[in-house]
Amino acid sequence: MKHLAIGAICLLALPISGWSFEQETRGPCSPATGNVTGNVTITMNCSGEDPTTVARLNELLDRKDKELGETQLTLEQKVAEANEWIRKYHELETRLAALGETSELSQQAERYFKNLELEKAGAVLDELIKKEEEQVDRVAAHHFSRAQVYDLQFKPLLALPHYEQAYRYRSTNMEYAREYAKLLYHQREFQKAELILTENLKKLRELAQANPHAFGSKLAMTLDNLGRLQRDHAHMAEAQRSFQEAVDVRRKLWQANAVAHGEIN
Repeated sequence: MKHLAIGAICLLALPISGWSFEQETRGPCSPATGNVTGNVTITMNCSGEDPTTVARLNELLDRKDKELGETQLTLEQKVAEANEWIRKYHELETRLAALGETSELSQQAERYFKNLELEKAGAVLDELIKKEEEQVDRVAAHHFSRAQVYDLQFKPLLALPHYEQAYRYRSTNMEYAREYAKLLYHQREFQKAELILTENLKKLRELAQANPHAFGSKLAMTLDNLGRLQRDHAHMAEAQRSFQEAVDVRRKLWQANAVAHGEIN
């Protein structure tokens, strides 16, 4: 597909045989054609857009078509695609400006974006995400440590909000989930504790399946904790299932260990 950007005009060369069109305007990028049939060149007006922006849009659409082999899109689909790109571009432009970030990386990402160097802007944003993730890890760890200090002072009610914050920041951290659920259990907040243990079990089952030696015991222990909680909450059938699964997990671990040491064939 050949593209030509002139001012705010975006030219899409789209061969269409035996079709008739009537000119219609939809969104900032709209086709401008007469009542013609046969092979035509579709002209889209991206009204009010900077020529550089339109040229970049052309380039990206062309690359997308080559990579995906999309040659059967209708005129209406092409126009919709262009309009959607323009909308997303301006939304992100506004969002980046509204953040008011002052760090060098943030300003660099905004500059790249304004210059339509999207690959470079994306790479800088990846760096920012990594830095923010590291910061979240540190904050979560500090909350968890603060909670444990309160625990050592026998002040569970003061520890509870810090365990909660650590868990909220990093709900996939099994240690945070376990300690938070344990304290909730001792505070008799059974429903909250059960929810956290149940969510934690989903991840533990996946990890134990991939690496039983490293995570099997943790899975069994968490199942035991859930079973006790369900029993104390008078959910006897659920408690029995949790205890039985814990037994099954430990039996498989024992069998695998015995085979590894030649105790059974």
